[in-house]
Amino acid sequence: MVKWEETTIGTEFDLFAGGDVDREHFSETRTNIFRYPIYANALQRNGLYGFTSNPKYNGDSITITGRGDVGVPIYRDTDFDAIVRLLVLTPKPNGKADSRFTTYLIERCVNFPMESTGVPQLTVPQIRNVELILPPLSEQRRVAAVLSDTDELITALEKLIAKKRSIKQGAMQELLTGKQRLPGFNGDWMVTDIGTEFNLYAGGDVAKEYFSHVHTNTHTYPIYANALQNDGLYGYTSMPRYKGDSITITGRGDIGVAMYREIDFDAIVRLLVLTPKANSNVNSKFTTYFFNCCVQFPQESTGVPQLTVPQIRNVELLLPSLPEQTAIASILSDMDAEIDALTVKMTKLKHIKQGMMNELLSGRIRLIGEEKPS
Repeated sequence: MVKWEETTIGTEFDLFAGGDVDREHFSETRTNIFRYPIYANALQRNGLYGFTSNPKYNGDSITITGRGDVGVPIYRDTDFDAIVRLLVLTPKPNGKADSRFTTYLIERCVNFPMESTGVPQLTVPQIRNVELILPPLSEQRRVAAVLSDTDELITALEKLIAKKRSIKQGAMQELLTGKQRLPGFNGDWMVTDIGTEFNLYAGGDVAKEYFSHVHTNTHTYPIYANALQNDGLYGYTSMPRYKGDSITITGRGDIGVAMYREIDFDAIVRLLVLTPKANSNVNSKFTTYFFNCCVQFPQESTGVPQLTVPQIRNVELLLPSLPEQTAIASILSDMDAEIDALTVKMTKLKHIKQGMMNELLSGRIRLIGEEKPS
């Protein structure tokens, strides 16, 4: 099998650095005339800044961020312009590098040198002699096709998840405000308040004698803190203080975020806990959605934003009948389950892609066969 060859970025690509916006040919929006994208040193929206009628660079090129979050390569398949020192790599005629393959190679395998003059910076002279190790061009194209197909699947999943989230937000706005009623339900909604329907608590210190960082046969109950990452999971306890079918609300930092807690648990660091009272008229899962959609909590601020039990006790709730609450919660919960399943699938696919990149871009696994048409 043919060995991979050493070369450099400057050998395979013509190198440029984006400059100022050409205002004569610029538009913030895409039109029939201004239809070519302008890219800048940003990661949001793939760096899209606006549109031009006079692109300077051909498609099948690469851009690399040269300031701020430096060294991020993006493959550009259509003609474009580049500004604000965004680096541009256009393949040389009869070169040995496939642009799409090289984008993946740079992303995974290249650590660029960089200057720093207060803000991290990467320049054309710095990347010119950076080494590339390339398989034959036909193999590059096969590898790029495999990784590109995987990227397309990931992008499709991301768009589907975004669409499902948008649909869920619309459903929440309609169902949690009574604008749309479910078939078979009617009648006025009830006005009540949090303190009438829930017992209220604030989490304290960790009970060290019952604590474990990891889940064990003894420490089976989750401990939640005032955090959004990983649903606020802090550790595990053998002695939960609160029953399941309850709600927690973040009381410090990013305040006012409600989460439904299905099983028995403990809460720490002023995380607010709402447990439904006996004979209450609330479905905890419905109320969690209601909080996140329809309630603006009052707050104190002593340097760090803070939400306390006295502040939320009298917050008003507008509730349909308990059966309608349960039906609405079931619909929204099913939507969440679908979004969660798609998110897990997307995460797994991203892990698979990373493993493929490790193997295919290092030559540990070689692709053989006919070249896929470009």
